[in-house]
Amino acid sequence: YQAISGSGYFFPGYQSTSFAYRPQGTFGHPAILASFLMIIICITLASYFLRYPLWSRPILIFLAISSMGLLILTFARTQWIGVAVAIGVIGLLRSRKMLFIGIVLVVVLTLTVPVIRERIQGEQATESFEWRVEVWQASLRILRNPTLFGTGLDTSHLYINNILVNVFVPPHNDYLRMAIETGLVGLLTYLFMQIGLFIYVWRAYCQNNQDMQVLALALLGIIIGGWVISIFDNYLSFVSVQWYLWSMVGILAGLNKKQKVNNQLLNVQTSIRKIF
Repeated sequence: YQAISGSGYFFPGYQSTSFAYRPQGTFGHPAILASFLMIIICITLASYFLRYPLWSRPILIFLAISSMGLLILTFARTQWIGVAVAIGVIGLLRSRKMLFIGIVLVVVLTLTVPVIRERIQGEQATESFEWRVEVWQASLRILRNPTLFGTGLDTSHLYINNILVNVFVPPHNDYLRMAIETGLVGLLTYLFMQIGLFIYVWRAYCQNNQDMQVLALALLGIIIGGWVISIFDNYLSFVSVQWYLWSMVGILAGLNKKQKVNNQLLNVQTSIRKIF
């Protein structure tokens, strides 16, 4: 409705474009909606390949296509890249055919849909990228004298404003922001946590349990897609999206624990049978 009626989030300075108003749903920004859609798309594709019966596949296909259509309408380029990477991960693990179709679809849409081409190659796109680079350069200047524990949470925009007078935003890069606000200790802790999370989810995906595989496959796409989004946006600040992500991790942990208990019971039963 927001996309059709033009009642979505308004971007000042984009009045002359086709994407001045963008759908945001019940979220506070189109980029947050787009990040949420990445979760929906990954869950849908993982379910399609691993779990649900044939009769439900048309529903899953419809949900995936409609979510991708809405994703395009958010005009959130960073999330476009993140979702493309997430789909690529799922395709690489489960269906090379889907990976090929996805690549072809991206190329066709970029070349044939004027509004997408404008969003990627237009003047506003160039200005937006140049602005990001300027903010990143200011962030790197702050990091010339790195500290162990940083400047404190939600303070990076204050230090950037000391360098760029008219800019009052975080770096639009979670890694730079982490380095500024939490220092070397915080950044390294976060990176190790992400590596540990990936290893945990990968091991769950390798388990012979369909429920775990569906969730783990979706999470692998979401996690790696999130890493990419974090390069260009404040992905970690999207609290509502993080709630969904970590709730899924919690459910996976519960399934994994249940699997271990079942395996232990099976081993006990096997041992008892051998004795008697």
